[in-house]
Amino acid sequence: MVSVIKLGIKRPVTRGLLPDPEPREVKYTFISVDDHLLEPPHTFEGRLPRKLQERAPKVVETEEGHQVWQFEGQPYFQVGFMCTAGRPREDWRVEPSRFDAVYAYSVFSHLPEALHLAWLEELRRIVKPGAVVVLTTMGRNCLEEFADGRRPNDIPSAEQAAADLEECERAGFRYYPYGELKWGEPGNDEFFGSWDLEHYGSTFILPSYVRQRWTDLFDLVAIHEAPDQWQDYVILKRR
Repeated sequence: MVSVIKLGIKRPVTRGLLPDPEPREVKYTFISVDDHLLEPPHTFEGRLPRKLQERAPKVVETEEGHQVWQFEGQPYFQVGFMCTAGRPREDWRVEPSRFDAVYAYSVFSHLPEALHLAWLEELRRIVKPGAVVVLTTMGRNCLEEFADGRRPNDIPSAEQAAADLEECERAGFRYYPYGELKWGEPGNDEFFGSWDLEHYGSTFILPSYVRQRWTDLFDLVAIHEAPDQWQDYVILKRR
């Protein structure tokens, strides 16, 4: 449970996002040597002696909807600026941003069940109450297209997808890891060769599964099945 505190600091967005810059020719590959990982909220849970666990650092939430760390009862903002890319300087702030909306196309179409549920929990954490989240899934339309043999170079094969149709309809979820899938093109094979293809593949998520499992974390606004003749669009709202 995230505690809510009042800091009396209000820094509303004043200008919104800046326009995208004009694309430029890519001349060099850059490797960042100064990226950072932020600690997840549960970093200290179960990792301290029992007598100290109540005093462990934890994440608290401000009335303005920002999350900050609390140490020994004292809230601390993140060190450095977070989520400032594309924002004017007037809207830079030291506390991390929470989002009003998130859109992800063809992300949940490739994740195994445990990983995709973990991502849903993370999305819920980083959006504000009332925020809208739009996600796409490979639903019944995609499954039937695989089973009909219209995706001959992908996984699952037409035979496997057809054999699993009934089970997928029953469970509402089916994941096929890419494993040793070869793309038949040296550049692609070299690129994807470094991926963990046991945790990336073809994932079919039917509306029945969304209604049963995703509503544990979000309110379901609507499911639009294959409006682009391919993936389903799921519209969620953060409680």
